[in-house]
Amino acid sequence: MGIAVTSFFYSCSTERELENETSQKLEQSLSAKGSEVCEIFDNATESSMIGGVKSVNFDNGISTNCDNNILIFPTLQAYGDAIIKLDQLIDDHNDAFDQQTINMTDEQADDYADTTGFDENEPLTKFEDELKFCSLRKEIETQEAQWLAQQTDGAWNISASPDDHFIDDETERALLSLGSEFIVGDCRTGYTLYKRYDWGYVSFPLNDPSQVSQALAAFKQFT
Repeated sequence: MGIAVTSFFYSCSTERELENETSQKLEQSLSAKGSEVCEIFDNATESSMIGGVKSVNFDNGISTNCDNNILIFPTLQAYGDAIIKLDQLIDDHNDAFDQQTINMTDEQADDYADTTGFDENEPLTKFEDELKFCSLRKEIETQEAQWLAQQTDGAWNISASPDDHFIDDETERALLSLGSEFIVGDCRTGYTLYKRYDWGYVSFPLNDPSQVSQALAAFKQFT
């Protein structure tokens, strides 16, 4: 009986030790992968225009000629707040121009805008340039200019215009990658990738960078 009891306790103890060892190895593995994500994102470029917003180069399967291709927001609320902040900067920028041209006719104001190279979306351009970020807005703007240059005097197929995109807000386009994506989180709470669609969005936790390409491939089923 003593031998049986001893064997029983030894067996239970061994199983617990194995479970603890397995659990520790799993935690170490996840921690290492999480640290890898943190290492990538902690080296991101931070905006001076909107606190907490960062840009980073992340392998999302779409190549660009910019240093960074996606933005990171501390929270999902911060994403919406960034749109409001940039819209306000645009309003202030355009109000200042209106004050400069208040005594001009519309034609004179247009000529002055052409002469000075006035850009009503300058705050968006500054935001993108500061973060060295290739945004969806910038890409659509480039494609739209190319498309317009190819149009003739005949009827235009407006639905073929690159500007006919389900993200129709210029400011929001400035916050999205070429794949209509953004990232939310920080090293403490973890990171989540969001991908926008015309019907909403899907999200994917970025615990393991090696799984991102698989996740993005899976996202294609929603298009």
